[in-house]
Amino acid sequence: MAKRKPVQGIRKEVAGAVQRTPEGAACEAGKPVRRRNRTSRQSIPLESSIVAGCIKYLNSLPKCRARKVSGTEQRGGEPDIDACLGGKSLKIEVKRPAPCGTPLTALQAATLRQWKEAGAITGVVTGVAELKELIIKGDKGL
Repeated sequence: MAKRKPVQGIRKEVAGAVQRTPEGAACEAGKPVRRRNRTSRQSIPLESSIVAGCIKYLNSLPKCRARKVSGTEQRGGEPDIDACLGGKSLKIEVKRPAPCGTPLTALQAATLRQWKEAGAITGVVTGVAELKELIIKGDKGL
């Protein structure tokens, strides 16, 4: 019996309802699904992992205590990290690096500005390295 050559680009799975169009684009229930580049998605960390790394770093410093702030509908715009370093308040907003990150909202910017006017060290960081720079600048009063 001769082997059949598979038809290029066309595949149907009854159970998973996955189809492939002749162009090879995946479709789910007849609707196109955007394909993601797995290598770029894996190389840019999620905001939650950046926050966890920043909190771990801050809590490793002497005379420092940090915690994650959970925002709700009633408390929108609050910075992601609330910390105290040697008696000085830190309010840190964490964003993903470009191109995956979202810009700072007007409410987040206003909240950070209010904390800065009250004397806190505030900033937007995309990683622990930027957090270290922010702390050094904040300690110098810049």
